[in-house]
Amino acid sequence: MFVTIKDIVINNLVIFRINFINDLVISIVMKRDGFLFVVVIFSFLSAFVLYLDYANNCGSLPCVAEYISTGEASPSEYELGDSVLSKIIYPFVNPVDGILLQPTDDPTEPPLPPSDLTATPLSFSSIRLDWTDNSNSPSNSEDGFILQYKLSSAPESAWADVQGANGLPPNTESFIHNNLMPSTSYDYRVLAYNIILSSPWSNTATGVTLSDAPIINSFNPNPVYNHVLTDVSMLGDNLPVNFAIFYKPQEQSNYDPYCSFATLGCSRVSVNEIRFPVQRNAIADVYDIKVVNLDNFRESQPQQLTIRNAPVPVINTLTPGTVRHNIARPITITGTNLMPEYSIFVRDTLTQTTIDVCNYLVGSNYNCNWVDSNTFTFVIPQGQDPASLEYQYANVFDPTGNPFLQYSANWLPLTIEATTCLDGVDTIPCSNQQGVCQGSVARCVDGEFEACTSGTYSSHSPNYASVETGSALCSDGMDNDCDELNIATGGRDYIGSGDGLIKGDSGCSIQITNINAPSSVNANTNFNLVCTSNPANVAVALDGFIGSSTCALSSSSGSTATFNCLSSSTPGITQIARCDIDSSISYRSGNALTSNVQITAGSCSGYSTSTSCNTAPGNLCQWCVECAGTSGTKSSGSPDRCVDAGTCAGSYQCRINQCGATCDSSSGCSQSQSCNANSCGCVDQSPVINNINNLPSPIFLWGSDNALTINGQYFASNAELRIDGVPCSTQCQNLVITGNSISFNIEAETFRVGTHSISVVNPTPAPGLNSNSFTFTLRSSPVINSISPNIIVNNVNNIINLVGNDFDPLAFVTANGIDITPLTTVANSNLIQLSLPPGILGTLVGDFAIRVISGDGIVSSSPQNLRVNYPFSYLSTLNPSTVPVVSGSSFNVEVKLESLVEMTQEEVVVSAQSIPEASVSFVGSDRCTPSAGNPNPTCNVTLDVDVGNVVEQNYPIVITATSQTTNVVRRVTLTLQGETGTLAECSNGIQDSHETCRDGGGPICTPAGLLCDFGESCLLSSGSDCVIAGSTYTTGLCYNNICSFDNDGDSIPDGPVPNNLDLCLNTSISTVVSTLNGCPVPSVTGFISPLTTNFFAVPDLSNVQDMSLAVSGAGRIQYLGQRVSVLRNASGIHQALNLDDAVTIENNLIGVDALSNPELDQTAVLTFEGLSYSEAPTPVVSSSTGYVICPSTSCQSLAYLNGVFSMNVAGFSNYSTRNSSCGDTYCSLSETCSSCSSDCGACPSSSGSGSGSGSGSGSGTGGPPRRTTPLVTQCNDRVDNDGDGLVDYPRDAGCSNAQDNVELNVDSLIDESEGEDQSLPTPLERVFEIKIIFWIVIVALIGGIVIASMIILRYLIGKNRFNNLAKVASSSSNSPPLGI
Repeated sequence: MFVTIKDIVINNLVIFRINFINDLVISIVMKRDGFLFVVVIFSFLSAFVLYLDYANNCGSLPCVAEYISTGEASPSEYELGDSVLSKIIYPFVNPVDGILLQPTDDPTEPPLPPSDLTATPLSFSSIRLDWTDNSNSPSNSEDGFILQYKLSSAPESAWADVQGANGLPPNTESFIHNNLMPSTSYDYRVLAYNIILSSPWSNTATGVTLSDAPIINSFNPNPVYNHVLTDVSMLGDNLPVNFAIFYKPQEQSNYDPYCSFATLGCSRVSVNEIRFPVQRNAIADVYDIKVVNLDNFRESQPQQLTIRNAPVPVINTLTPGTVRHNIARPITITGTNLMPEYSIFVRDTLTQTTIDVCNYLVGSNYNCNWVDSNTFTFVIPQGQDPASLEYQYANVFDPTGNPFLQYSANWLPLTIEATTCLDGVDTIPCSNQQGVCQGSVARCVDGEFEACTSGTYSSHSPNYASVETGSALCSDGMDNDCDELNIATGGRDYIGSGDGLIKGDSGCSIQITNINAPSSVNANTNFNLVCTSNPANVAVALDGFIGSSTCALSSSSGSTATFNCLSSSTPGITQIARCDIDSSISYRSGNALTSNVQITAGSCSGYSTSTSCNTAPGNLCQWCVECAGTSGTKSSGSPDRCVDAGTCAGSYQCRINQCGATCDSSSGCSQSQSCNANSCGCVDQSPVINNINNLPSPIFLWGSDNALTINGQYFASNAELRIDGVPCSTQCQNLVITGNSISFNIEAETFRVGTHSISVVNPTPAPGLNSNSFTFTLRSSPVINSISPNIIVNNVNNIINLVGNDFDPLAFVTANGIDITPLTTVANSNLIQLSLPPGILGTLVGDFAIRVISGDGIVSSSPQNLRVNYPFSYLSTLNPSTVPVVSGSSFNVEVKLESLVEMTQEEVVVSAQSIPEASVSFVGSDRCTPSAGNPNPTCNVTLDVDVGNVVEQNYPIVITATSQTTNVVRRVTLTLQGETGTLAECSNGIQDSHETCRDGGGPICTPAGLLCDFGESCLLSSGSDCVIAGSTYTTGLCYNNICSFDNDGDSIPDGPVPNNLDLCLNTSISTVVSTLNGCPVPSVTGFISPLTTNFFAVPDLSNVQDMSLAVSGAGRIQYLGQRVSVLRNASGIHQALNLDDAVTIENNLIGVDALSNPELDQTAVLTFEGLSYSEAPTPVVSSSTGYVICPSTSCQSLAYLNGVFSMNVAGFSNYSTRNSSCGDTYCSLSETCSSCSSDCGACPSSSGSGSGSGSGSGSGTGGPPRRTTPLVTQCNDRVDNDGDGLVDYPRDAGCSNAQDNVELNVDSLIDESEGEDQSLPTPLERVFEIKIIFWIVIVALIGGIVIASMIILRYLIGKNRFNNLAKVASSSSNSPPLGI
């Protein structure tokens, strides 16, 4: 073979290319280390991306790139949805339990347990948990918290994680647990965990959710008396807006509805008060009352309300029957039925004015006291105005609401007689106001003023003595026997005033005990006469005489007084010197003493100069100058002369105009001055007030002009008069001042009422001389002439004018003895304005005696009456209220309007609602005003009702009454009971459908007096009576002219065949029966037609098909496809179910008492009307703990449109609805598996790939289907599977929900002493388990990838080599042979 050079070159190039490529591939790929490197790098990059995804919420490529480059990420910009892969790998790479990448600041110790765990209830469905995080160090910091709970009554094995709290973030110290059951006790515990270990559990805290049930604490009033319509306040907590009140007598077991929020007169005032009426004549009993919240159907515990018949008090005696008003008089009333809640009324038999003198709420000065049911006492106050009175007792019922008084039928008389005065209050001045008796008064004793006696005066003053005598009394400066103004025998002490104005007392006489006079005296010579007295120091009362001439008192000391006497100028005679008592000053005991004095020719008178006189032998002479004294102003009475020694000094005295004297004892000084005995000059004196108007304690009228005269001494002509320390200039008019008196006038109302002080100030010498202070009193005598308005109501603020006289600014005002002065304003002396806020006079009404009392509290006006009434209210009743009617009939109805006596009556206008089947007009006026009635004011309005065409049903007509002033509205309903037939048919000779016999009985014939005579009930053609032997009645029943039995008398024939229509042979004669079958018809007055089954048209009441009950605007029950019996046989007597009691259809509430009426416990369709939810609601059902979510196995929602919701129920309890929310366990019509998988379940997977929105297969967007077929389990199969007498959820405690397939109560089988600790594994245990699994999986995964990759690459390399060899072979076969 020959080979060319070209072939060799090409072949070499091919071989080179193949070898190069193979070597490159082998060097990169086939190297085992290189491949493993690629796999590991890829795995770690994937794990890192997943870590970023969960640690930083950063899993997208842009986010990873940013994180790698900056170390920070913005996950919100790159966030990706979770993938299935990330969910699988998350437990291995999350930052808490992750394996591949964990945080770098890992703790090295387990966390400390949280402490101070508390559980605080926030509402009836939520509790707040608070604890202290104690792991604050990096070495033991927690990664999170786990919070667990259980029912407090559950065993330790029941601990479970709180939803949403089994991985709380680090540093969390509080959490709110929601969706709990009301009034339920829960236990809580919390632990902290990190990657090392979990902490021990904290302390266990217990919290009890609040109750969402309303609470009744009390009723006010309680008891309630049934003689008047009474508004009762239900007081409590959590009282709902939408409520219903139920009641039952205490001895009964079933509750009846009473009223609800939609009932007129039944209203919610606040969350703490609901008011409802108790009608007049309500049956007296003890009732259990409870309230139900219609929003969640939680009900309160019952509270007792007592209704009593209001007893009428009977009064028999009032003793004493006559009293005098001088003292307070206790009065006793005896009788029966006297209640402690009372009001006592009194009326004046003359004026017939009635007032409420006292009651059990408001005190008064009558000291009213209820002793027992037979005795009552009160006190007639002292000073009660004399009158002829009558008293009445009233029992008071419900004083806090709309009070009603039950009055005694009779009045008991009492006469109050006047007396002269009031004991212990009134006094008059004693006639003797002298001396210490000044101010003495005569007391009032037994209504008369006592005579003033020694005892009176002794009580007034301890210094009084009936006879003033003895040295102590005669020298104490007081007139002890009060006779100083008695000129004949009276006086004071020994010498009285000493100036003769007041004489000494006759009992204090003075005795002259000695006289000392010279036996001889020169003619015309002064000599001394010495008089000695007993007692001493009364020299002013002694007189010395020589002959008929008075000697001048020159000096005194103790009991002696020395007089200077001038002898007669005629010598040789004998003069008689005499010591005596000045009778104008005092009284003498014993005789005056005398001494004879011989008048001789005196030698001294012969001396003409002072020197010769003073140097006369024997010092017998003395020169007597005319003027002497310290000022030289005293005169001896004669010019200078020589007299006998010792006779000159006693003759000096002040003699006006002699020796320069300006005054003497009788003249020369002003009215405010006195003469100084030493200087013989005038001296200013302080003024002295002795009395005013000659009265020791003068009293003047405040409302009158008064003239005052002040008596006293030393009043300067320009003296200043002061009243209460203030100069009285303009107020004191016509001022006249003399030395001994000041007269002036005071105008009325110038000064305040009360006691005032008065004083006088002489202005000179400065700063003035002040007199003593003297008091006088101004007293007002208030008089009320009128009160305007004198009739008020007690629920508004009233301004009342008291018009009268002599109202002083400090006057008091009382109402029935109660001080209401703070509510008054004295406008002037003729007007007092009284402002009475609501209730200020108490809650009672009646007549109040208004008095005005003077500001000093002494004088009270006569009372004027103020009438206080309740705000106008009334009761509206109809007679009759229910009338059987037929087409074309007419009748009258009386509308009675009844008010209370204690109200200001108003005109009330009545209006009536006409209906298509009847018209209403008025007979006379459409209005009236309640007036006199027994016991309350009433009036009547008469309605004429003309009936049109009616059928057998009730027709309500609303009658409305409205008061014209206060707009009080009352509504009552007139019910027309429609009956078919006419009165003419009662005489047509046949038995019509409305008749119970031929031309007799029934609702039309009976009112006309056409009754059945069973002796003529058939009248067959033969004329014989229809008499059947063995019948309960004397005759049988004629039916289609065939005599039949009718043993139960219901007009439905018992037989004989074929006429035995009566399917209920034993029916009470008073029972309403169906004419089709003779069976009793159930009561359905609370439901409306035509949506309610007409039971009169049902052939068989024990087999009613598709029964329906409806209440307009509230809802409907339909037993669709069911047959229901509304009959039962009780002891052989056929009875109809009372559907009014058994079935409740109200706003958002439909229920059936299935326990008492098992016939009604069947599958039904419920329709709720008037709902306001924006989306389809969730149904709830009552349970022992309140309302709970109704499981879909028991409640299947059908439709919700425009507030109307319908659903199927499997059986009966009480059903309601509430707002639907995802997570409430019920899949409502507004939820789907895609919008709320927790309620509706996960959406089923679809095998199709279509994208349509229909209901066919595929994964279209039309929304996943809802679950419509519930699973039947033991807890919803209506079977008592565990034999405990309780069936299904929620009745059986063993059923936690309707899907629970075990009805047995497992808790009852658990022996807690043998239970095991069911605590959760610690986080470290979970991490360890996860890491073992992870490494097994990851090693297997990597190994598998490596092995598979090597097999695949080896296959590819081998195949590549084969292809290369094949190409070389192909190229060789196509080349020309190599040769020459």
